[in-house]
Amino acid sequence: LGIEFDYIILDLGRLESFGSVCNIQVGLIRASNQSFVVSNASYADVRSTFTRMLTSKLKVNSLGWIVNMVNGRLDERVLQVVEQAESTVQIPLIKDCYGNIFDLSANRKTSAQLDLAIRSIG
Repeated sequence: LGIEFDYIILDLGRLESFGSVCNIQVGLIRASNQSFVVSNASYADVRSTFTRMLTSKLKVNSLGWIVNMVNGRLDERVLQVVEQAESTVQIPLIKDCYGNIFDLSANRKTSAQLDLAIRSIG
């Protein structure tokens, strides 16, 4: 499989705090070359994701953080958390596309940020 692709993306769903699913997620994250957590731009979601990372004993500075649905400037509290990550990418909210499934790489505003995330995989 590794011969055919430059990278493989696994969507592990919501990061769990405990149990067998958490153990599997943490094992895959630690074994991977690069891992990202994804949250929306609300402080509540960022704080919740950060707390689950700490509970799972994941090092924030070894992961990338993709902040999704950023509408303007990020709240300072959100920045204080996500800037601890190895890399941070902000995917802007595209109001015309909200609630619909669309290709991030097909939109000019989101494709540049998606490229940043992909380039950070090394």
